[in-house]
Amino acid sequence: RITPERVDDWLHKFKKANGGDPLREQKAARSAHSYLVNARALFSRRMLELYTKRGLQLPDPLPFEGVKANGNFGSTRYHSIVNAAELLRAGKTDLAEADPDAYAALLLALGAGLRRGEIDGLQWQQVFQDRNIIRVQTTAQKRLKTVESEGDVFVDAGLIAELARTRRPGSTLFVVEPNTEP
Repeated sequence: RITPERVDDWLHKFKKANGGDPLREQKAARSAHSYLVNARALFSRRMLELYTKRGLQLPDPLPFEGVKANGNFGSTRYHSIVNAAELLRAGKTDLAEADPDAYAALLLALGAGLRRGEIDGLQWQQVFQDRNIIRVQTTAQKRLKTVESEGDVFVDAGLIAELARTRRPGSTLFVVEPNTEP
């Protein structure tokens, strides 16, 4: 029941329903584009090959064939409104002693830009205090999100020193202690 014409009609109605306010129009255009791209992925070359192998009968034309989400989407780059310095000061005050693991996670996220999964899998052997480097890499216990995620992150010496203060005697090989064994 989904045809290119119906998709075009939906796009037009969706944008029109959110018209009048420039901010709502921009959000609607971005959302419509996102919905279209994600739905169109169901009919990617790889998926079409899979459907053909499985004997699935597909409509002609395909539901999103020729449909374009025209519009000015604006920049979709993230612009933080978080005051990182204030957050770090509050984290040091509230977490450094009470919850060293949470404080270490905050340091790694704010100071090194690590993702949650990278923080969860980071081991002390990957922290090179003498060179101010944190090496992000796949380990026996944790796989990275992508191969491109591997590499060295150069950080401030103060961050490395502060991170080292979160290490407790008897801790495991992980910078942030896991709740369970890997």
